[in-house]
Formats: sequence, C-alpha cells, structure tokens
Amino acid sequence: MSEDKDRVYCLKRKRSILRTAVTNTVTKLEHELLETEHIDVDKLEEILEILVTKFESLKCIDNELEPLFGEIEFEEEYTKTEEYNGGTALSTVDGFSISDSTYDAAINLLKERFAREDLLIQTHMSNILNIKPLKHSNDINAFRKFYDKVSMELRSLECLGLCIENISSVLCTTILRALPQDILIEFNQLQNEKSYTNVNDLLNFLSLSLRSRERAALISCDSSSRRFTTSYPSNNSSFETQRDFEILKSDKTKQFSACQLISTDIEKQNIKGSNCIFCDSSIHVSLDCDYAYNLSLDERKNILLKKGGCFKCLGAKKHISRFCKANITCCHCSGKHSPLMCFVKYKQKENDKNINPKADESRPSENTVLTNQSDIQ
Repeated sequence: MSEDKDRVYCLKRKRSILRTAVTNTVTKLEHELLETEHIDVDKLEEILEILVTKFESLKCIDNELEPLFGEIEFEEEYTKTEEYNGGTALSTVDGFSISDSTYDAAINLLKERFAREDLLIQTHMSNILNIKPLKHSNDINAFRKFYDKVSMELRSLECLGLCIENISSVLCTTILRALPQDILIEFNQLQNEKSYTNVNDLLNFLSLSLRSRERAALISCDSSSRRFTTSYPSNNSSFETQRDFEILKSDKTKQFSACQLISTDIEKQNIKGSNCIFCDSSIHVSLDCDYAYNLSLDERKNILLKKGGCFKCLGAKKHISRFCKANITCCHCSGKHSPLMCFVKYKQKENDKNINPKADESRPSENTVLTNQSDIQ
C-alpha cells in the first residue's frame, strides 16, 4: 500500500504540471481569437494541436489515478471510522462472528454492559445538583440555557422510569438555589405559603417567567436601544461630562435667561477648579458671587489681575481673555467677556448714579433672554 501512495503522489505532481500547461494553452488560444485583429489560421491549428496533446496526457493520468485514489481513500476512511467507533463498545462485541444467530446475543451483551438505569439516573441527578447557577434573570440567553438544561434532565429521569414527584423536595431545593433572588421572590409570592412545592409547578413557573421576559424584550427592544444610546453618556465619559449632562437633561424643557446660560457655560469651563475667584467659595461659581456684585468694576478688575484670572470665563487659569476658549457672550453688550466685567454696564451705572443717586448695581435681569442661543453650547 505504501508503493501505491508513492505512485499516487508522483502522478499528482505530474498532473498538476500538465493542468497548468493546459490552462496556459487555453488562455493563449482565447487571446488569439479575441484580441488579434487578423486571425492566423496556421497558428491556431498549432495551438489546438498542442492543446489536444496535453489534454490527452492529462486524461491518461486521471485514468491511472482514479482506481488508486479510490482504494487509498476507502482505506483511510475505514480506518477513521474504526477508530471512531472503537473503544469499550467495540471490544465488547469484537469476538462475535457476523451472523444472524449472534446478533441478539451481541445486543443483549451491549445492554447488559451499558444500559444500566441506576448509573444513568445517578448521572442525570448529578447534572442537576451541579447545574450552573443563573446570575441575572434579565440575561435571556442564560435563562433559556438554564431552563432547557433543567427540563432535559428532568424529562430524562422520567424516561428512565423515575417518578420525579417523589423527589420533588430535593429537586426543587436544588433548582431554587441556582436561581437569582428576584425570581425566588416571584415564585414564593405565587406559592401563597404552600407547605409543599411540586417540581412540575416550578418548571411551569420557570417556563412562564422565561416566555414573559422574552416577549418583554422583543417589545421594548427598539425603544430600549434608542433610550440607552441617545439619552445617557457613554461609559468612557468623564465625571464632569456626566454632571453637565444631568444638569442639561433636568432643565432641557426650561427657557433659560442669558445669565443662566452664561453661568452654566462658565461652570462647565471651571468645573475642575470651581472655587469662586472673588471669595474662594466652593458652593457657587464666580458669576453667582454676591460679594462680587457689591464690588466696583475696578475692584473686580484688581482681583482678577492679582489672581491671574480671565475676564471672560472668570477662571484662575493664568490666561487672558484673548486666548480663552470659553464660548461666552455678555448679556448686556454682547461682548466677549463676563457680565461682571462689562465696561458698558459700568458706564451706564455711573450715568444712572449721576441722574439717580439711589440707583445701585444689581444682578442682570433673569428675563433677558439670549437671542442667539446657538453661540453658547
């Protein structure tokens, strides 16, 4: 048989070379027929003659390979099948001759050797006792696998003639220990303080609970995916982004005044160092500082210059307003600075004091609504 394998190997190599030559000849023939303007009949006849010769050689090799390859393939397949079907079952009936008289004896011997109901029952009971616990009831796939496993083992015990109702207490205790707490609560509520738990009732409850969750998942699949992908920040977002998101989410139906929007934007810019630059308080941002509103514009200016604060975002970031990246617009003059540092408002205040000495500076009006809200994101 080894000689046949060597011969097959040599013939396969020879066939591969001839097949390549036939393919090249066919390609050359197609080129002459399709891409040549003037067909040379003599050249075509020469190519056809070469093609016929190589094709005949290829056909001869195929005829030599077919019987050899069939025998070798059959022997390899038989060997694999024998190895697969081997083991204890094959060794049990290996001594019997193949005849009608020995068939029944072989069947009885196999049944005696392998059809032991006590071992099968012990195996199925062990599978139930060692079943993998269900961690989360909302994991539909894991719940389905758990139910199918329990159902299969119980039905197998019934097929072996075991009355599972006689051992319901053991089976129910084992199965209930593998269930999550929310399913246990649901099952105990349905039991209505029964003193005895039937394993079939438990199986029916698990089936109903699983089908209910599957239907609920199908109904809420689209809406849930939209809700979790569009309404909540990703897990990679920072704490500051999540905080800003919650603020905007809770107030998205309100109409903000200009100062409220600016205050929110400044809070975003200074969330890491949220202490007020005027009074160093950590419970409010600089724009909401009552102490700052009682100061004059020059006093506020001196504080910012002393602490290296920005006239635009009021943050102590050691930069000037020209290079500040905060998107802030004054609600008084629409300038690129904080309302607390508005020179136009200060001049207007000085004029009002000259006209009405009792006039005093107050916070910007809450009713002043920013006309172009798109500038503040």
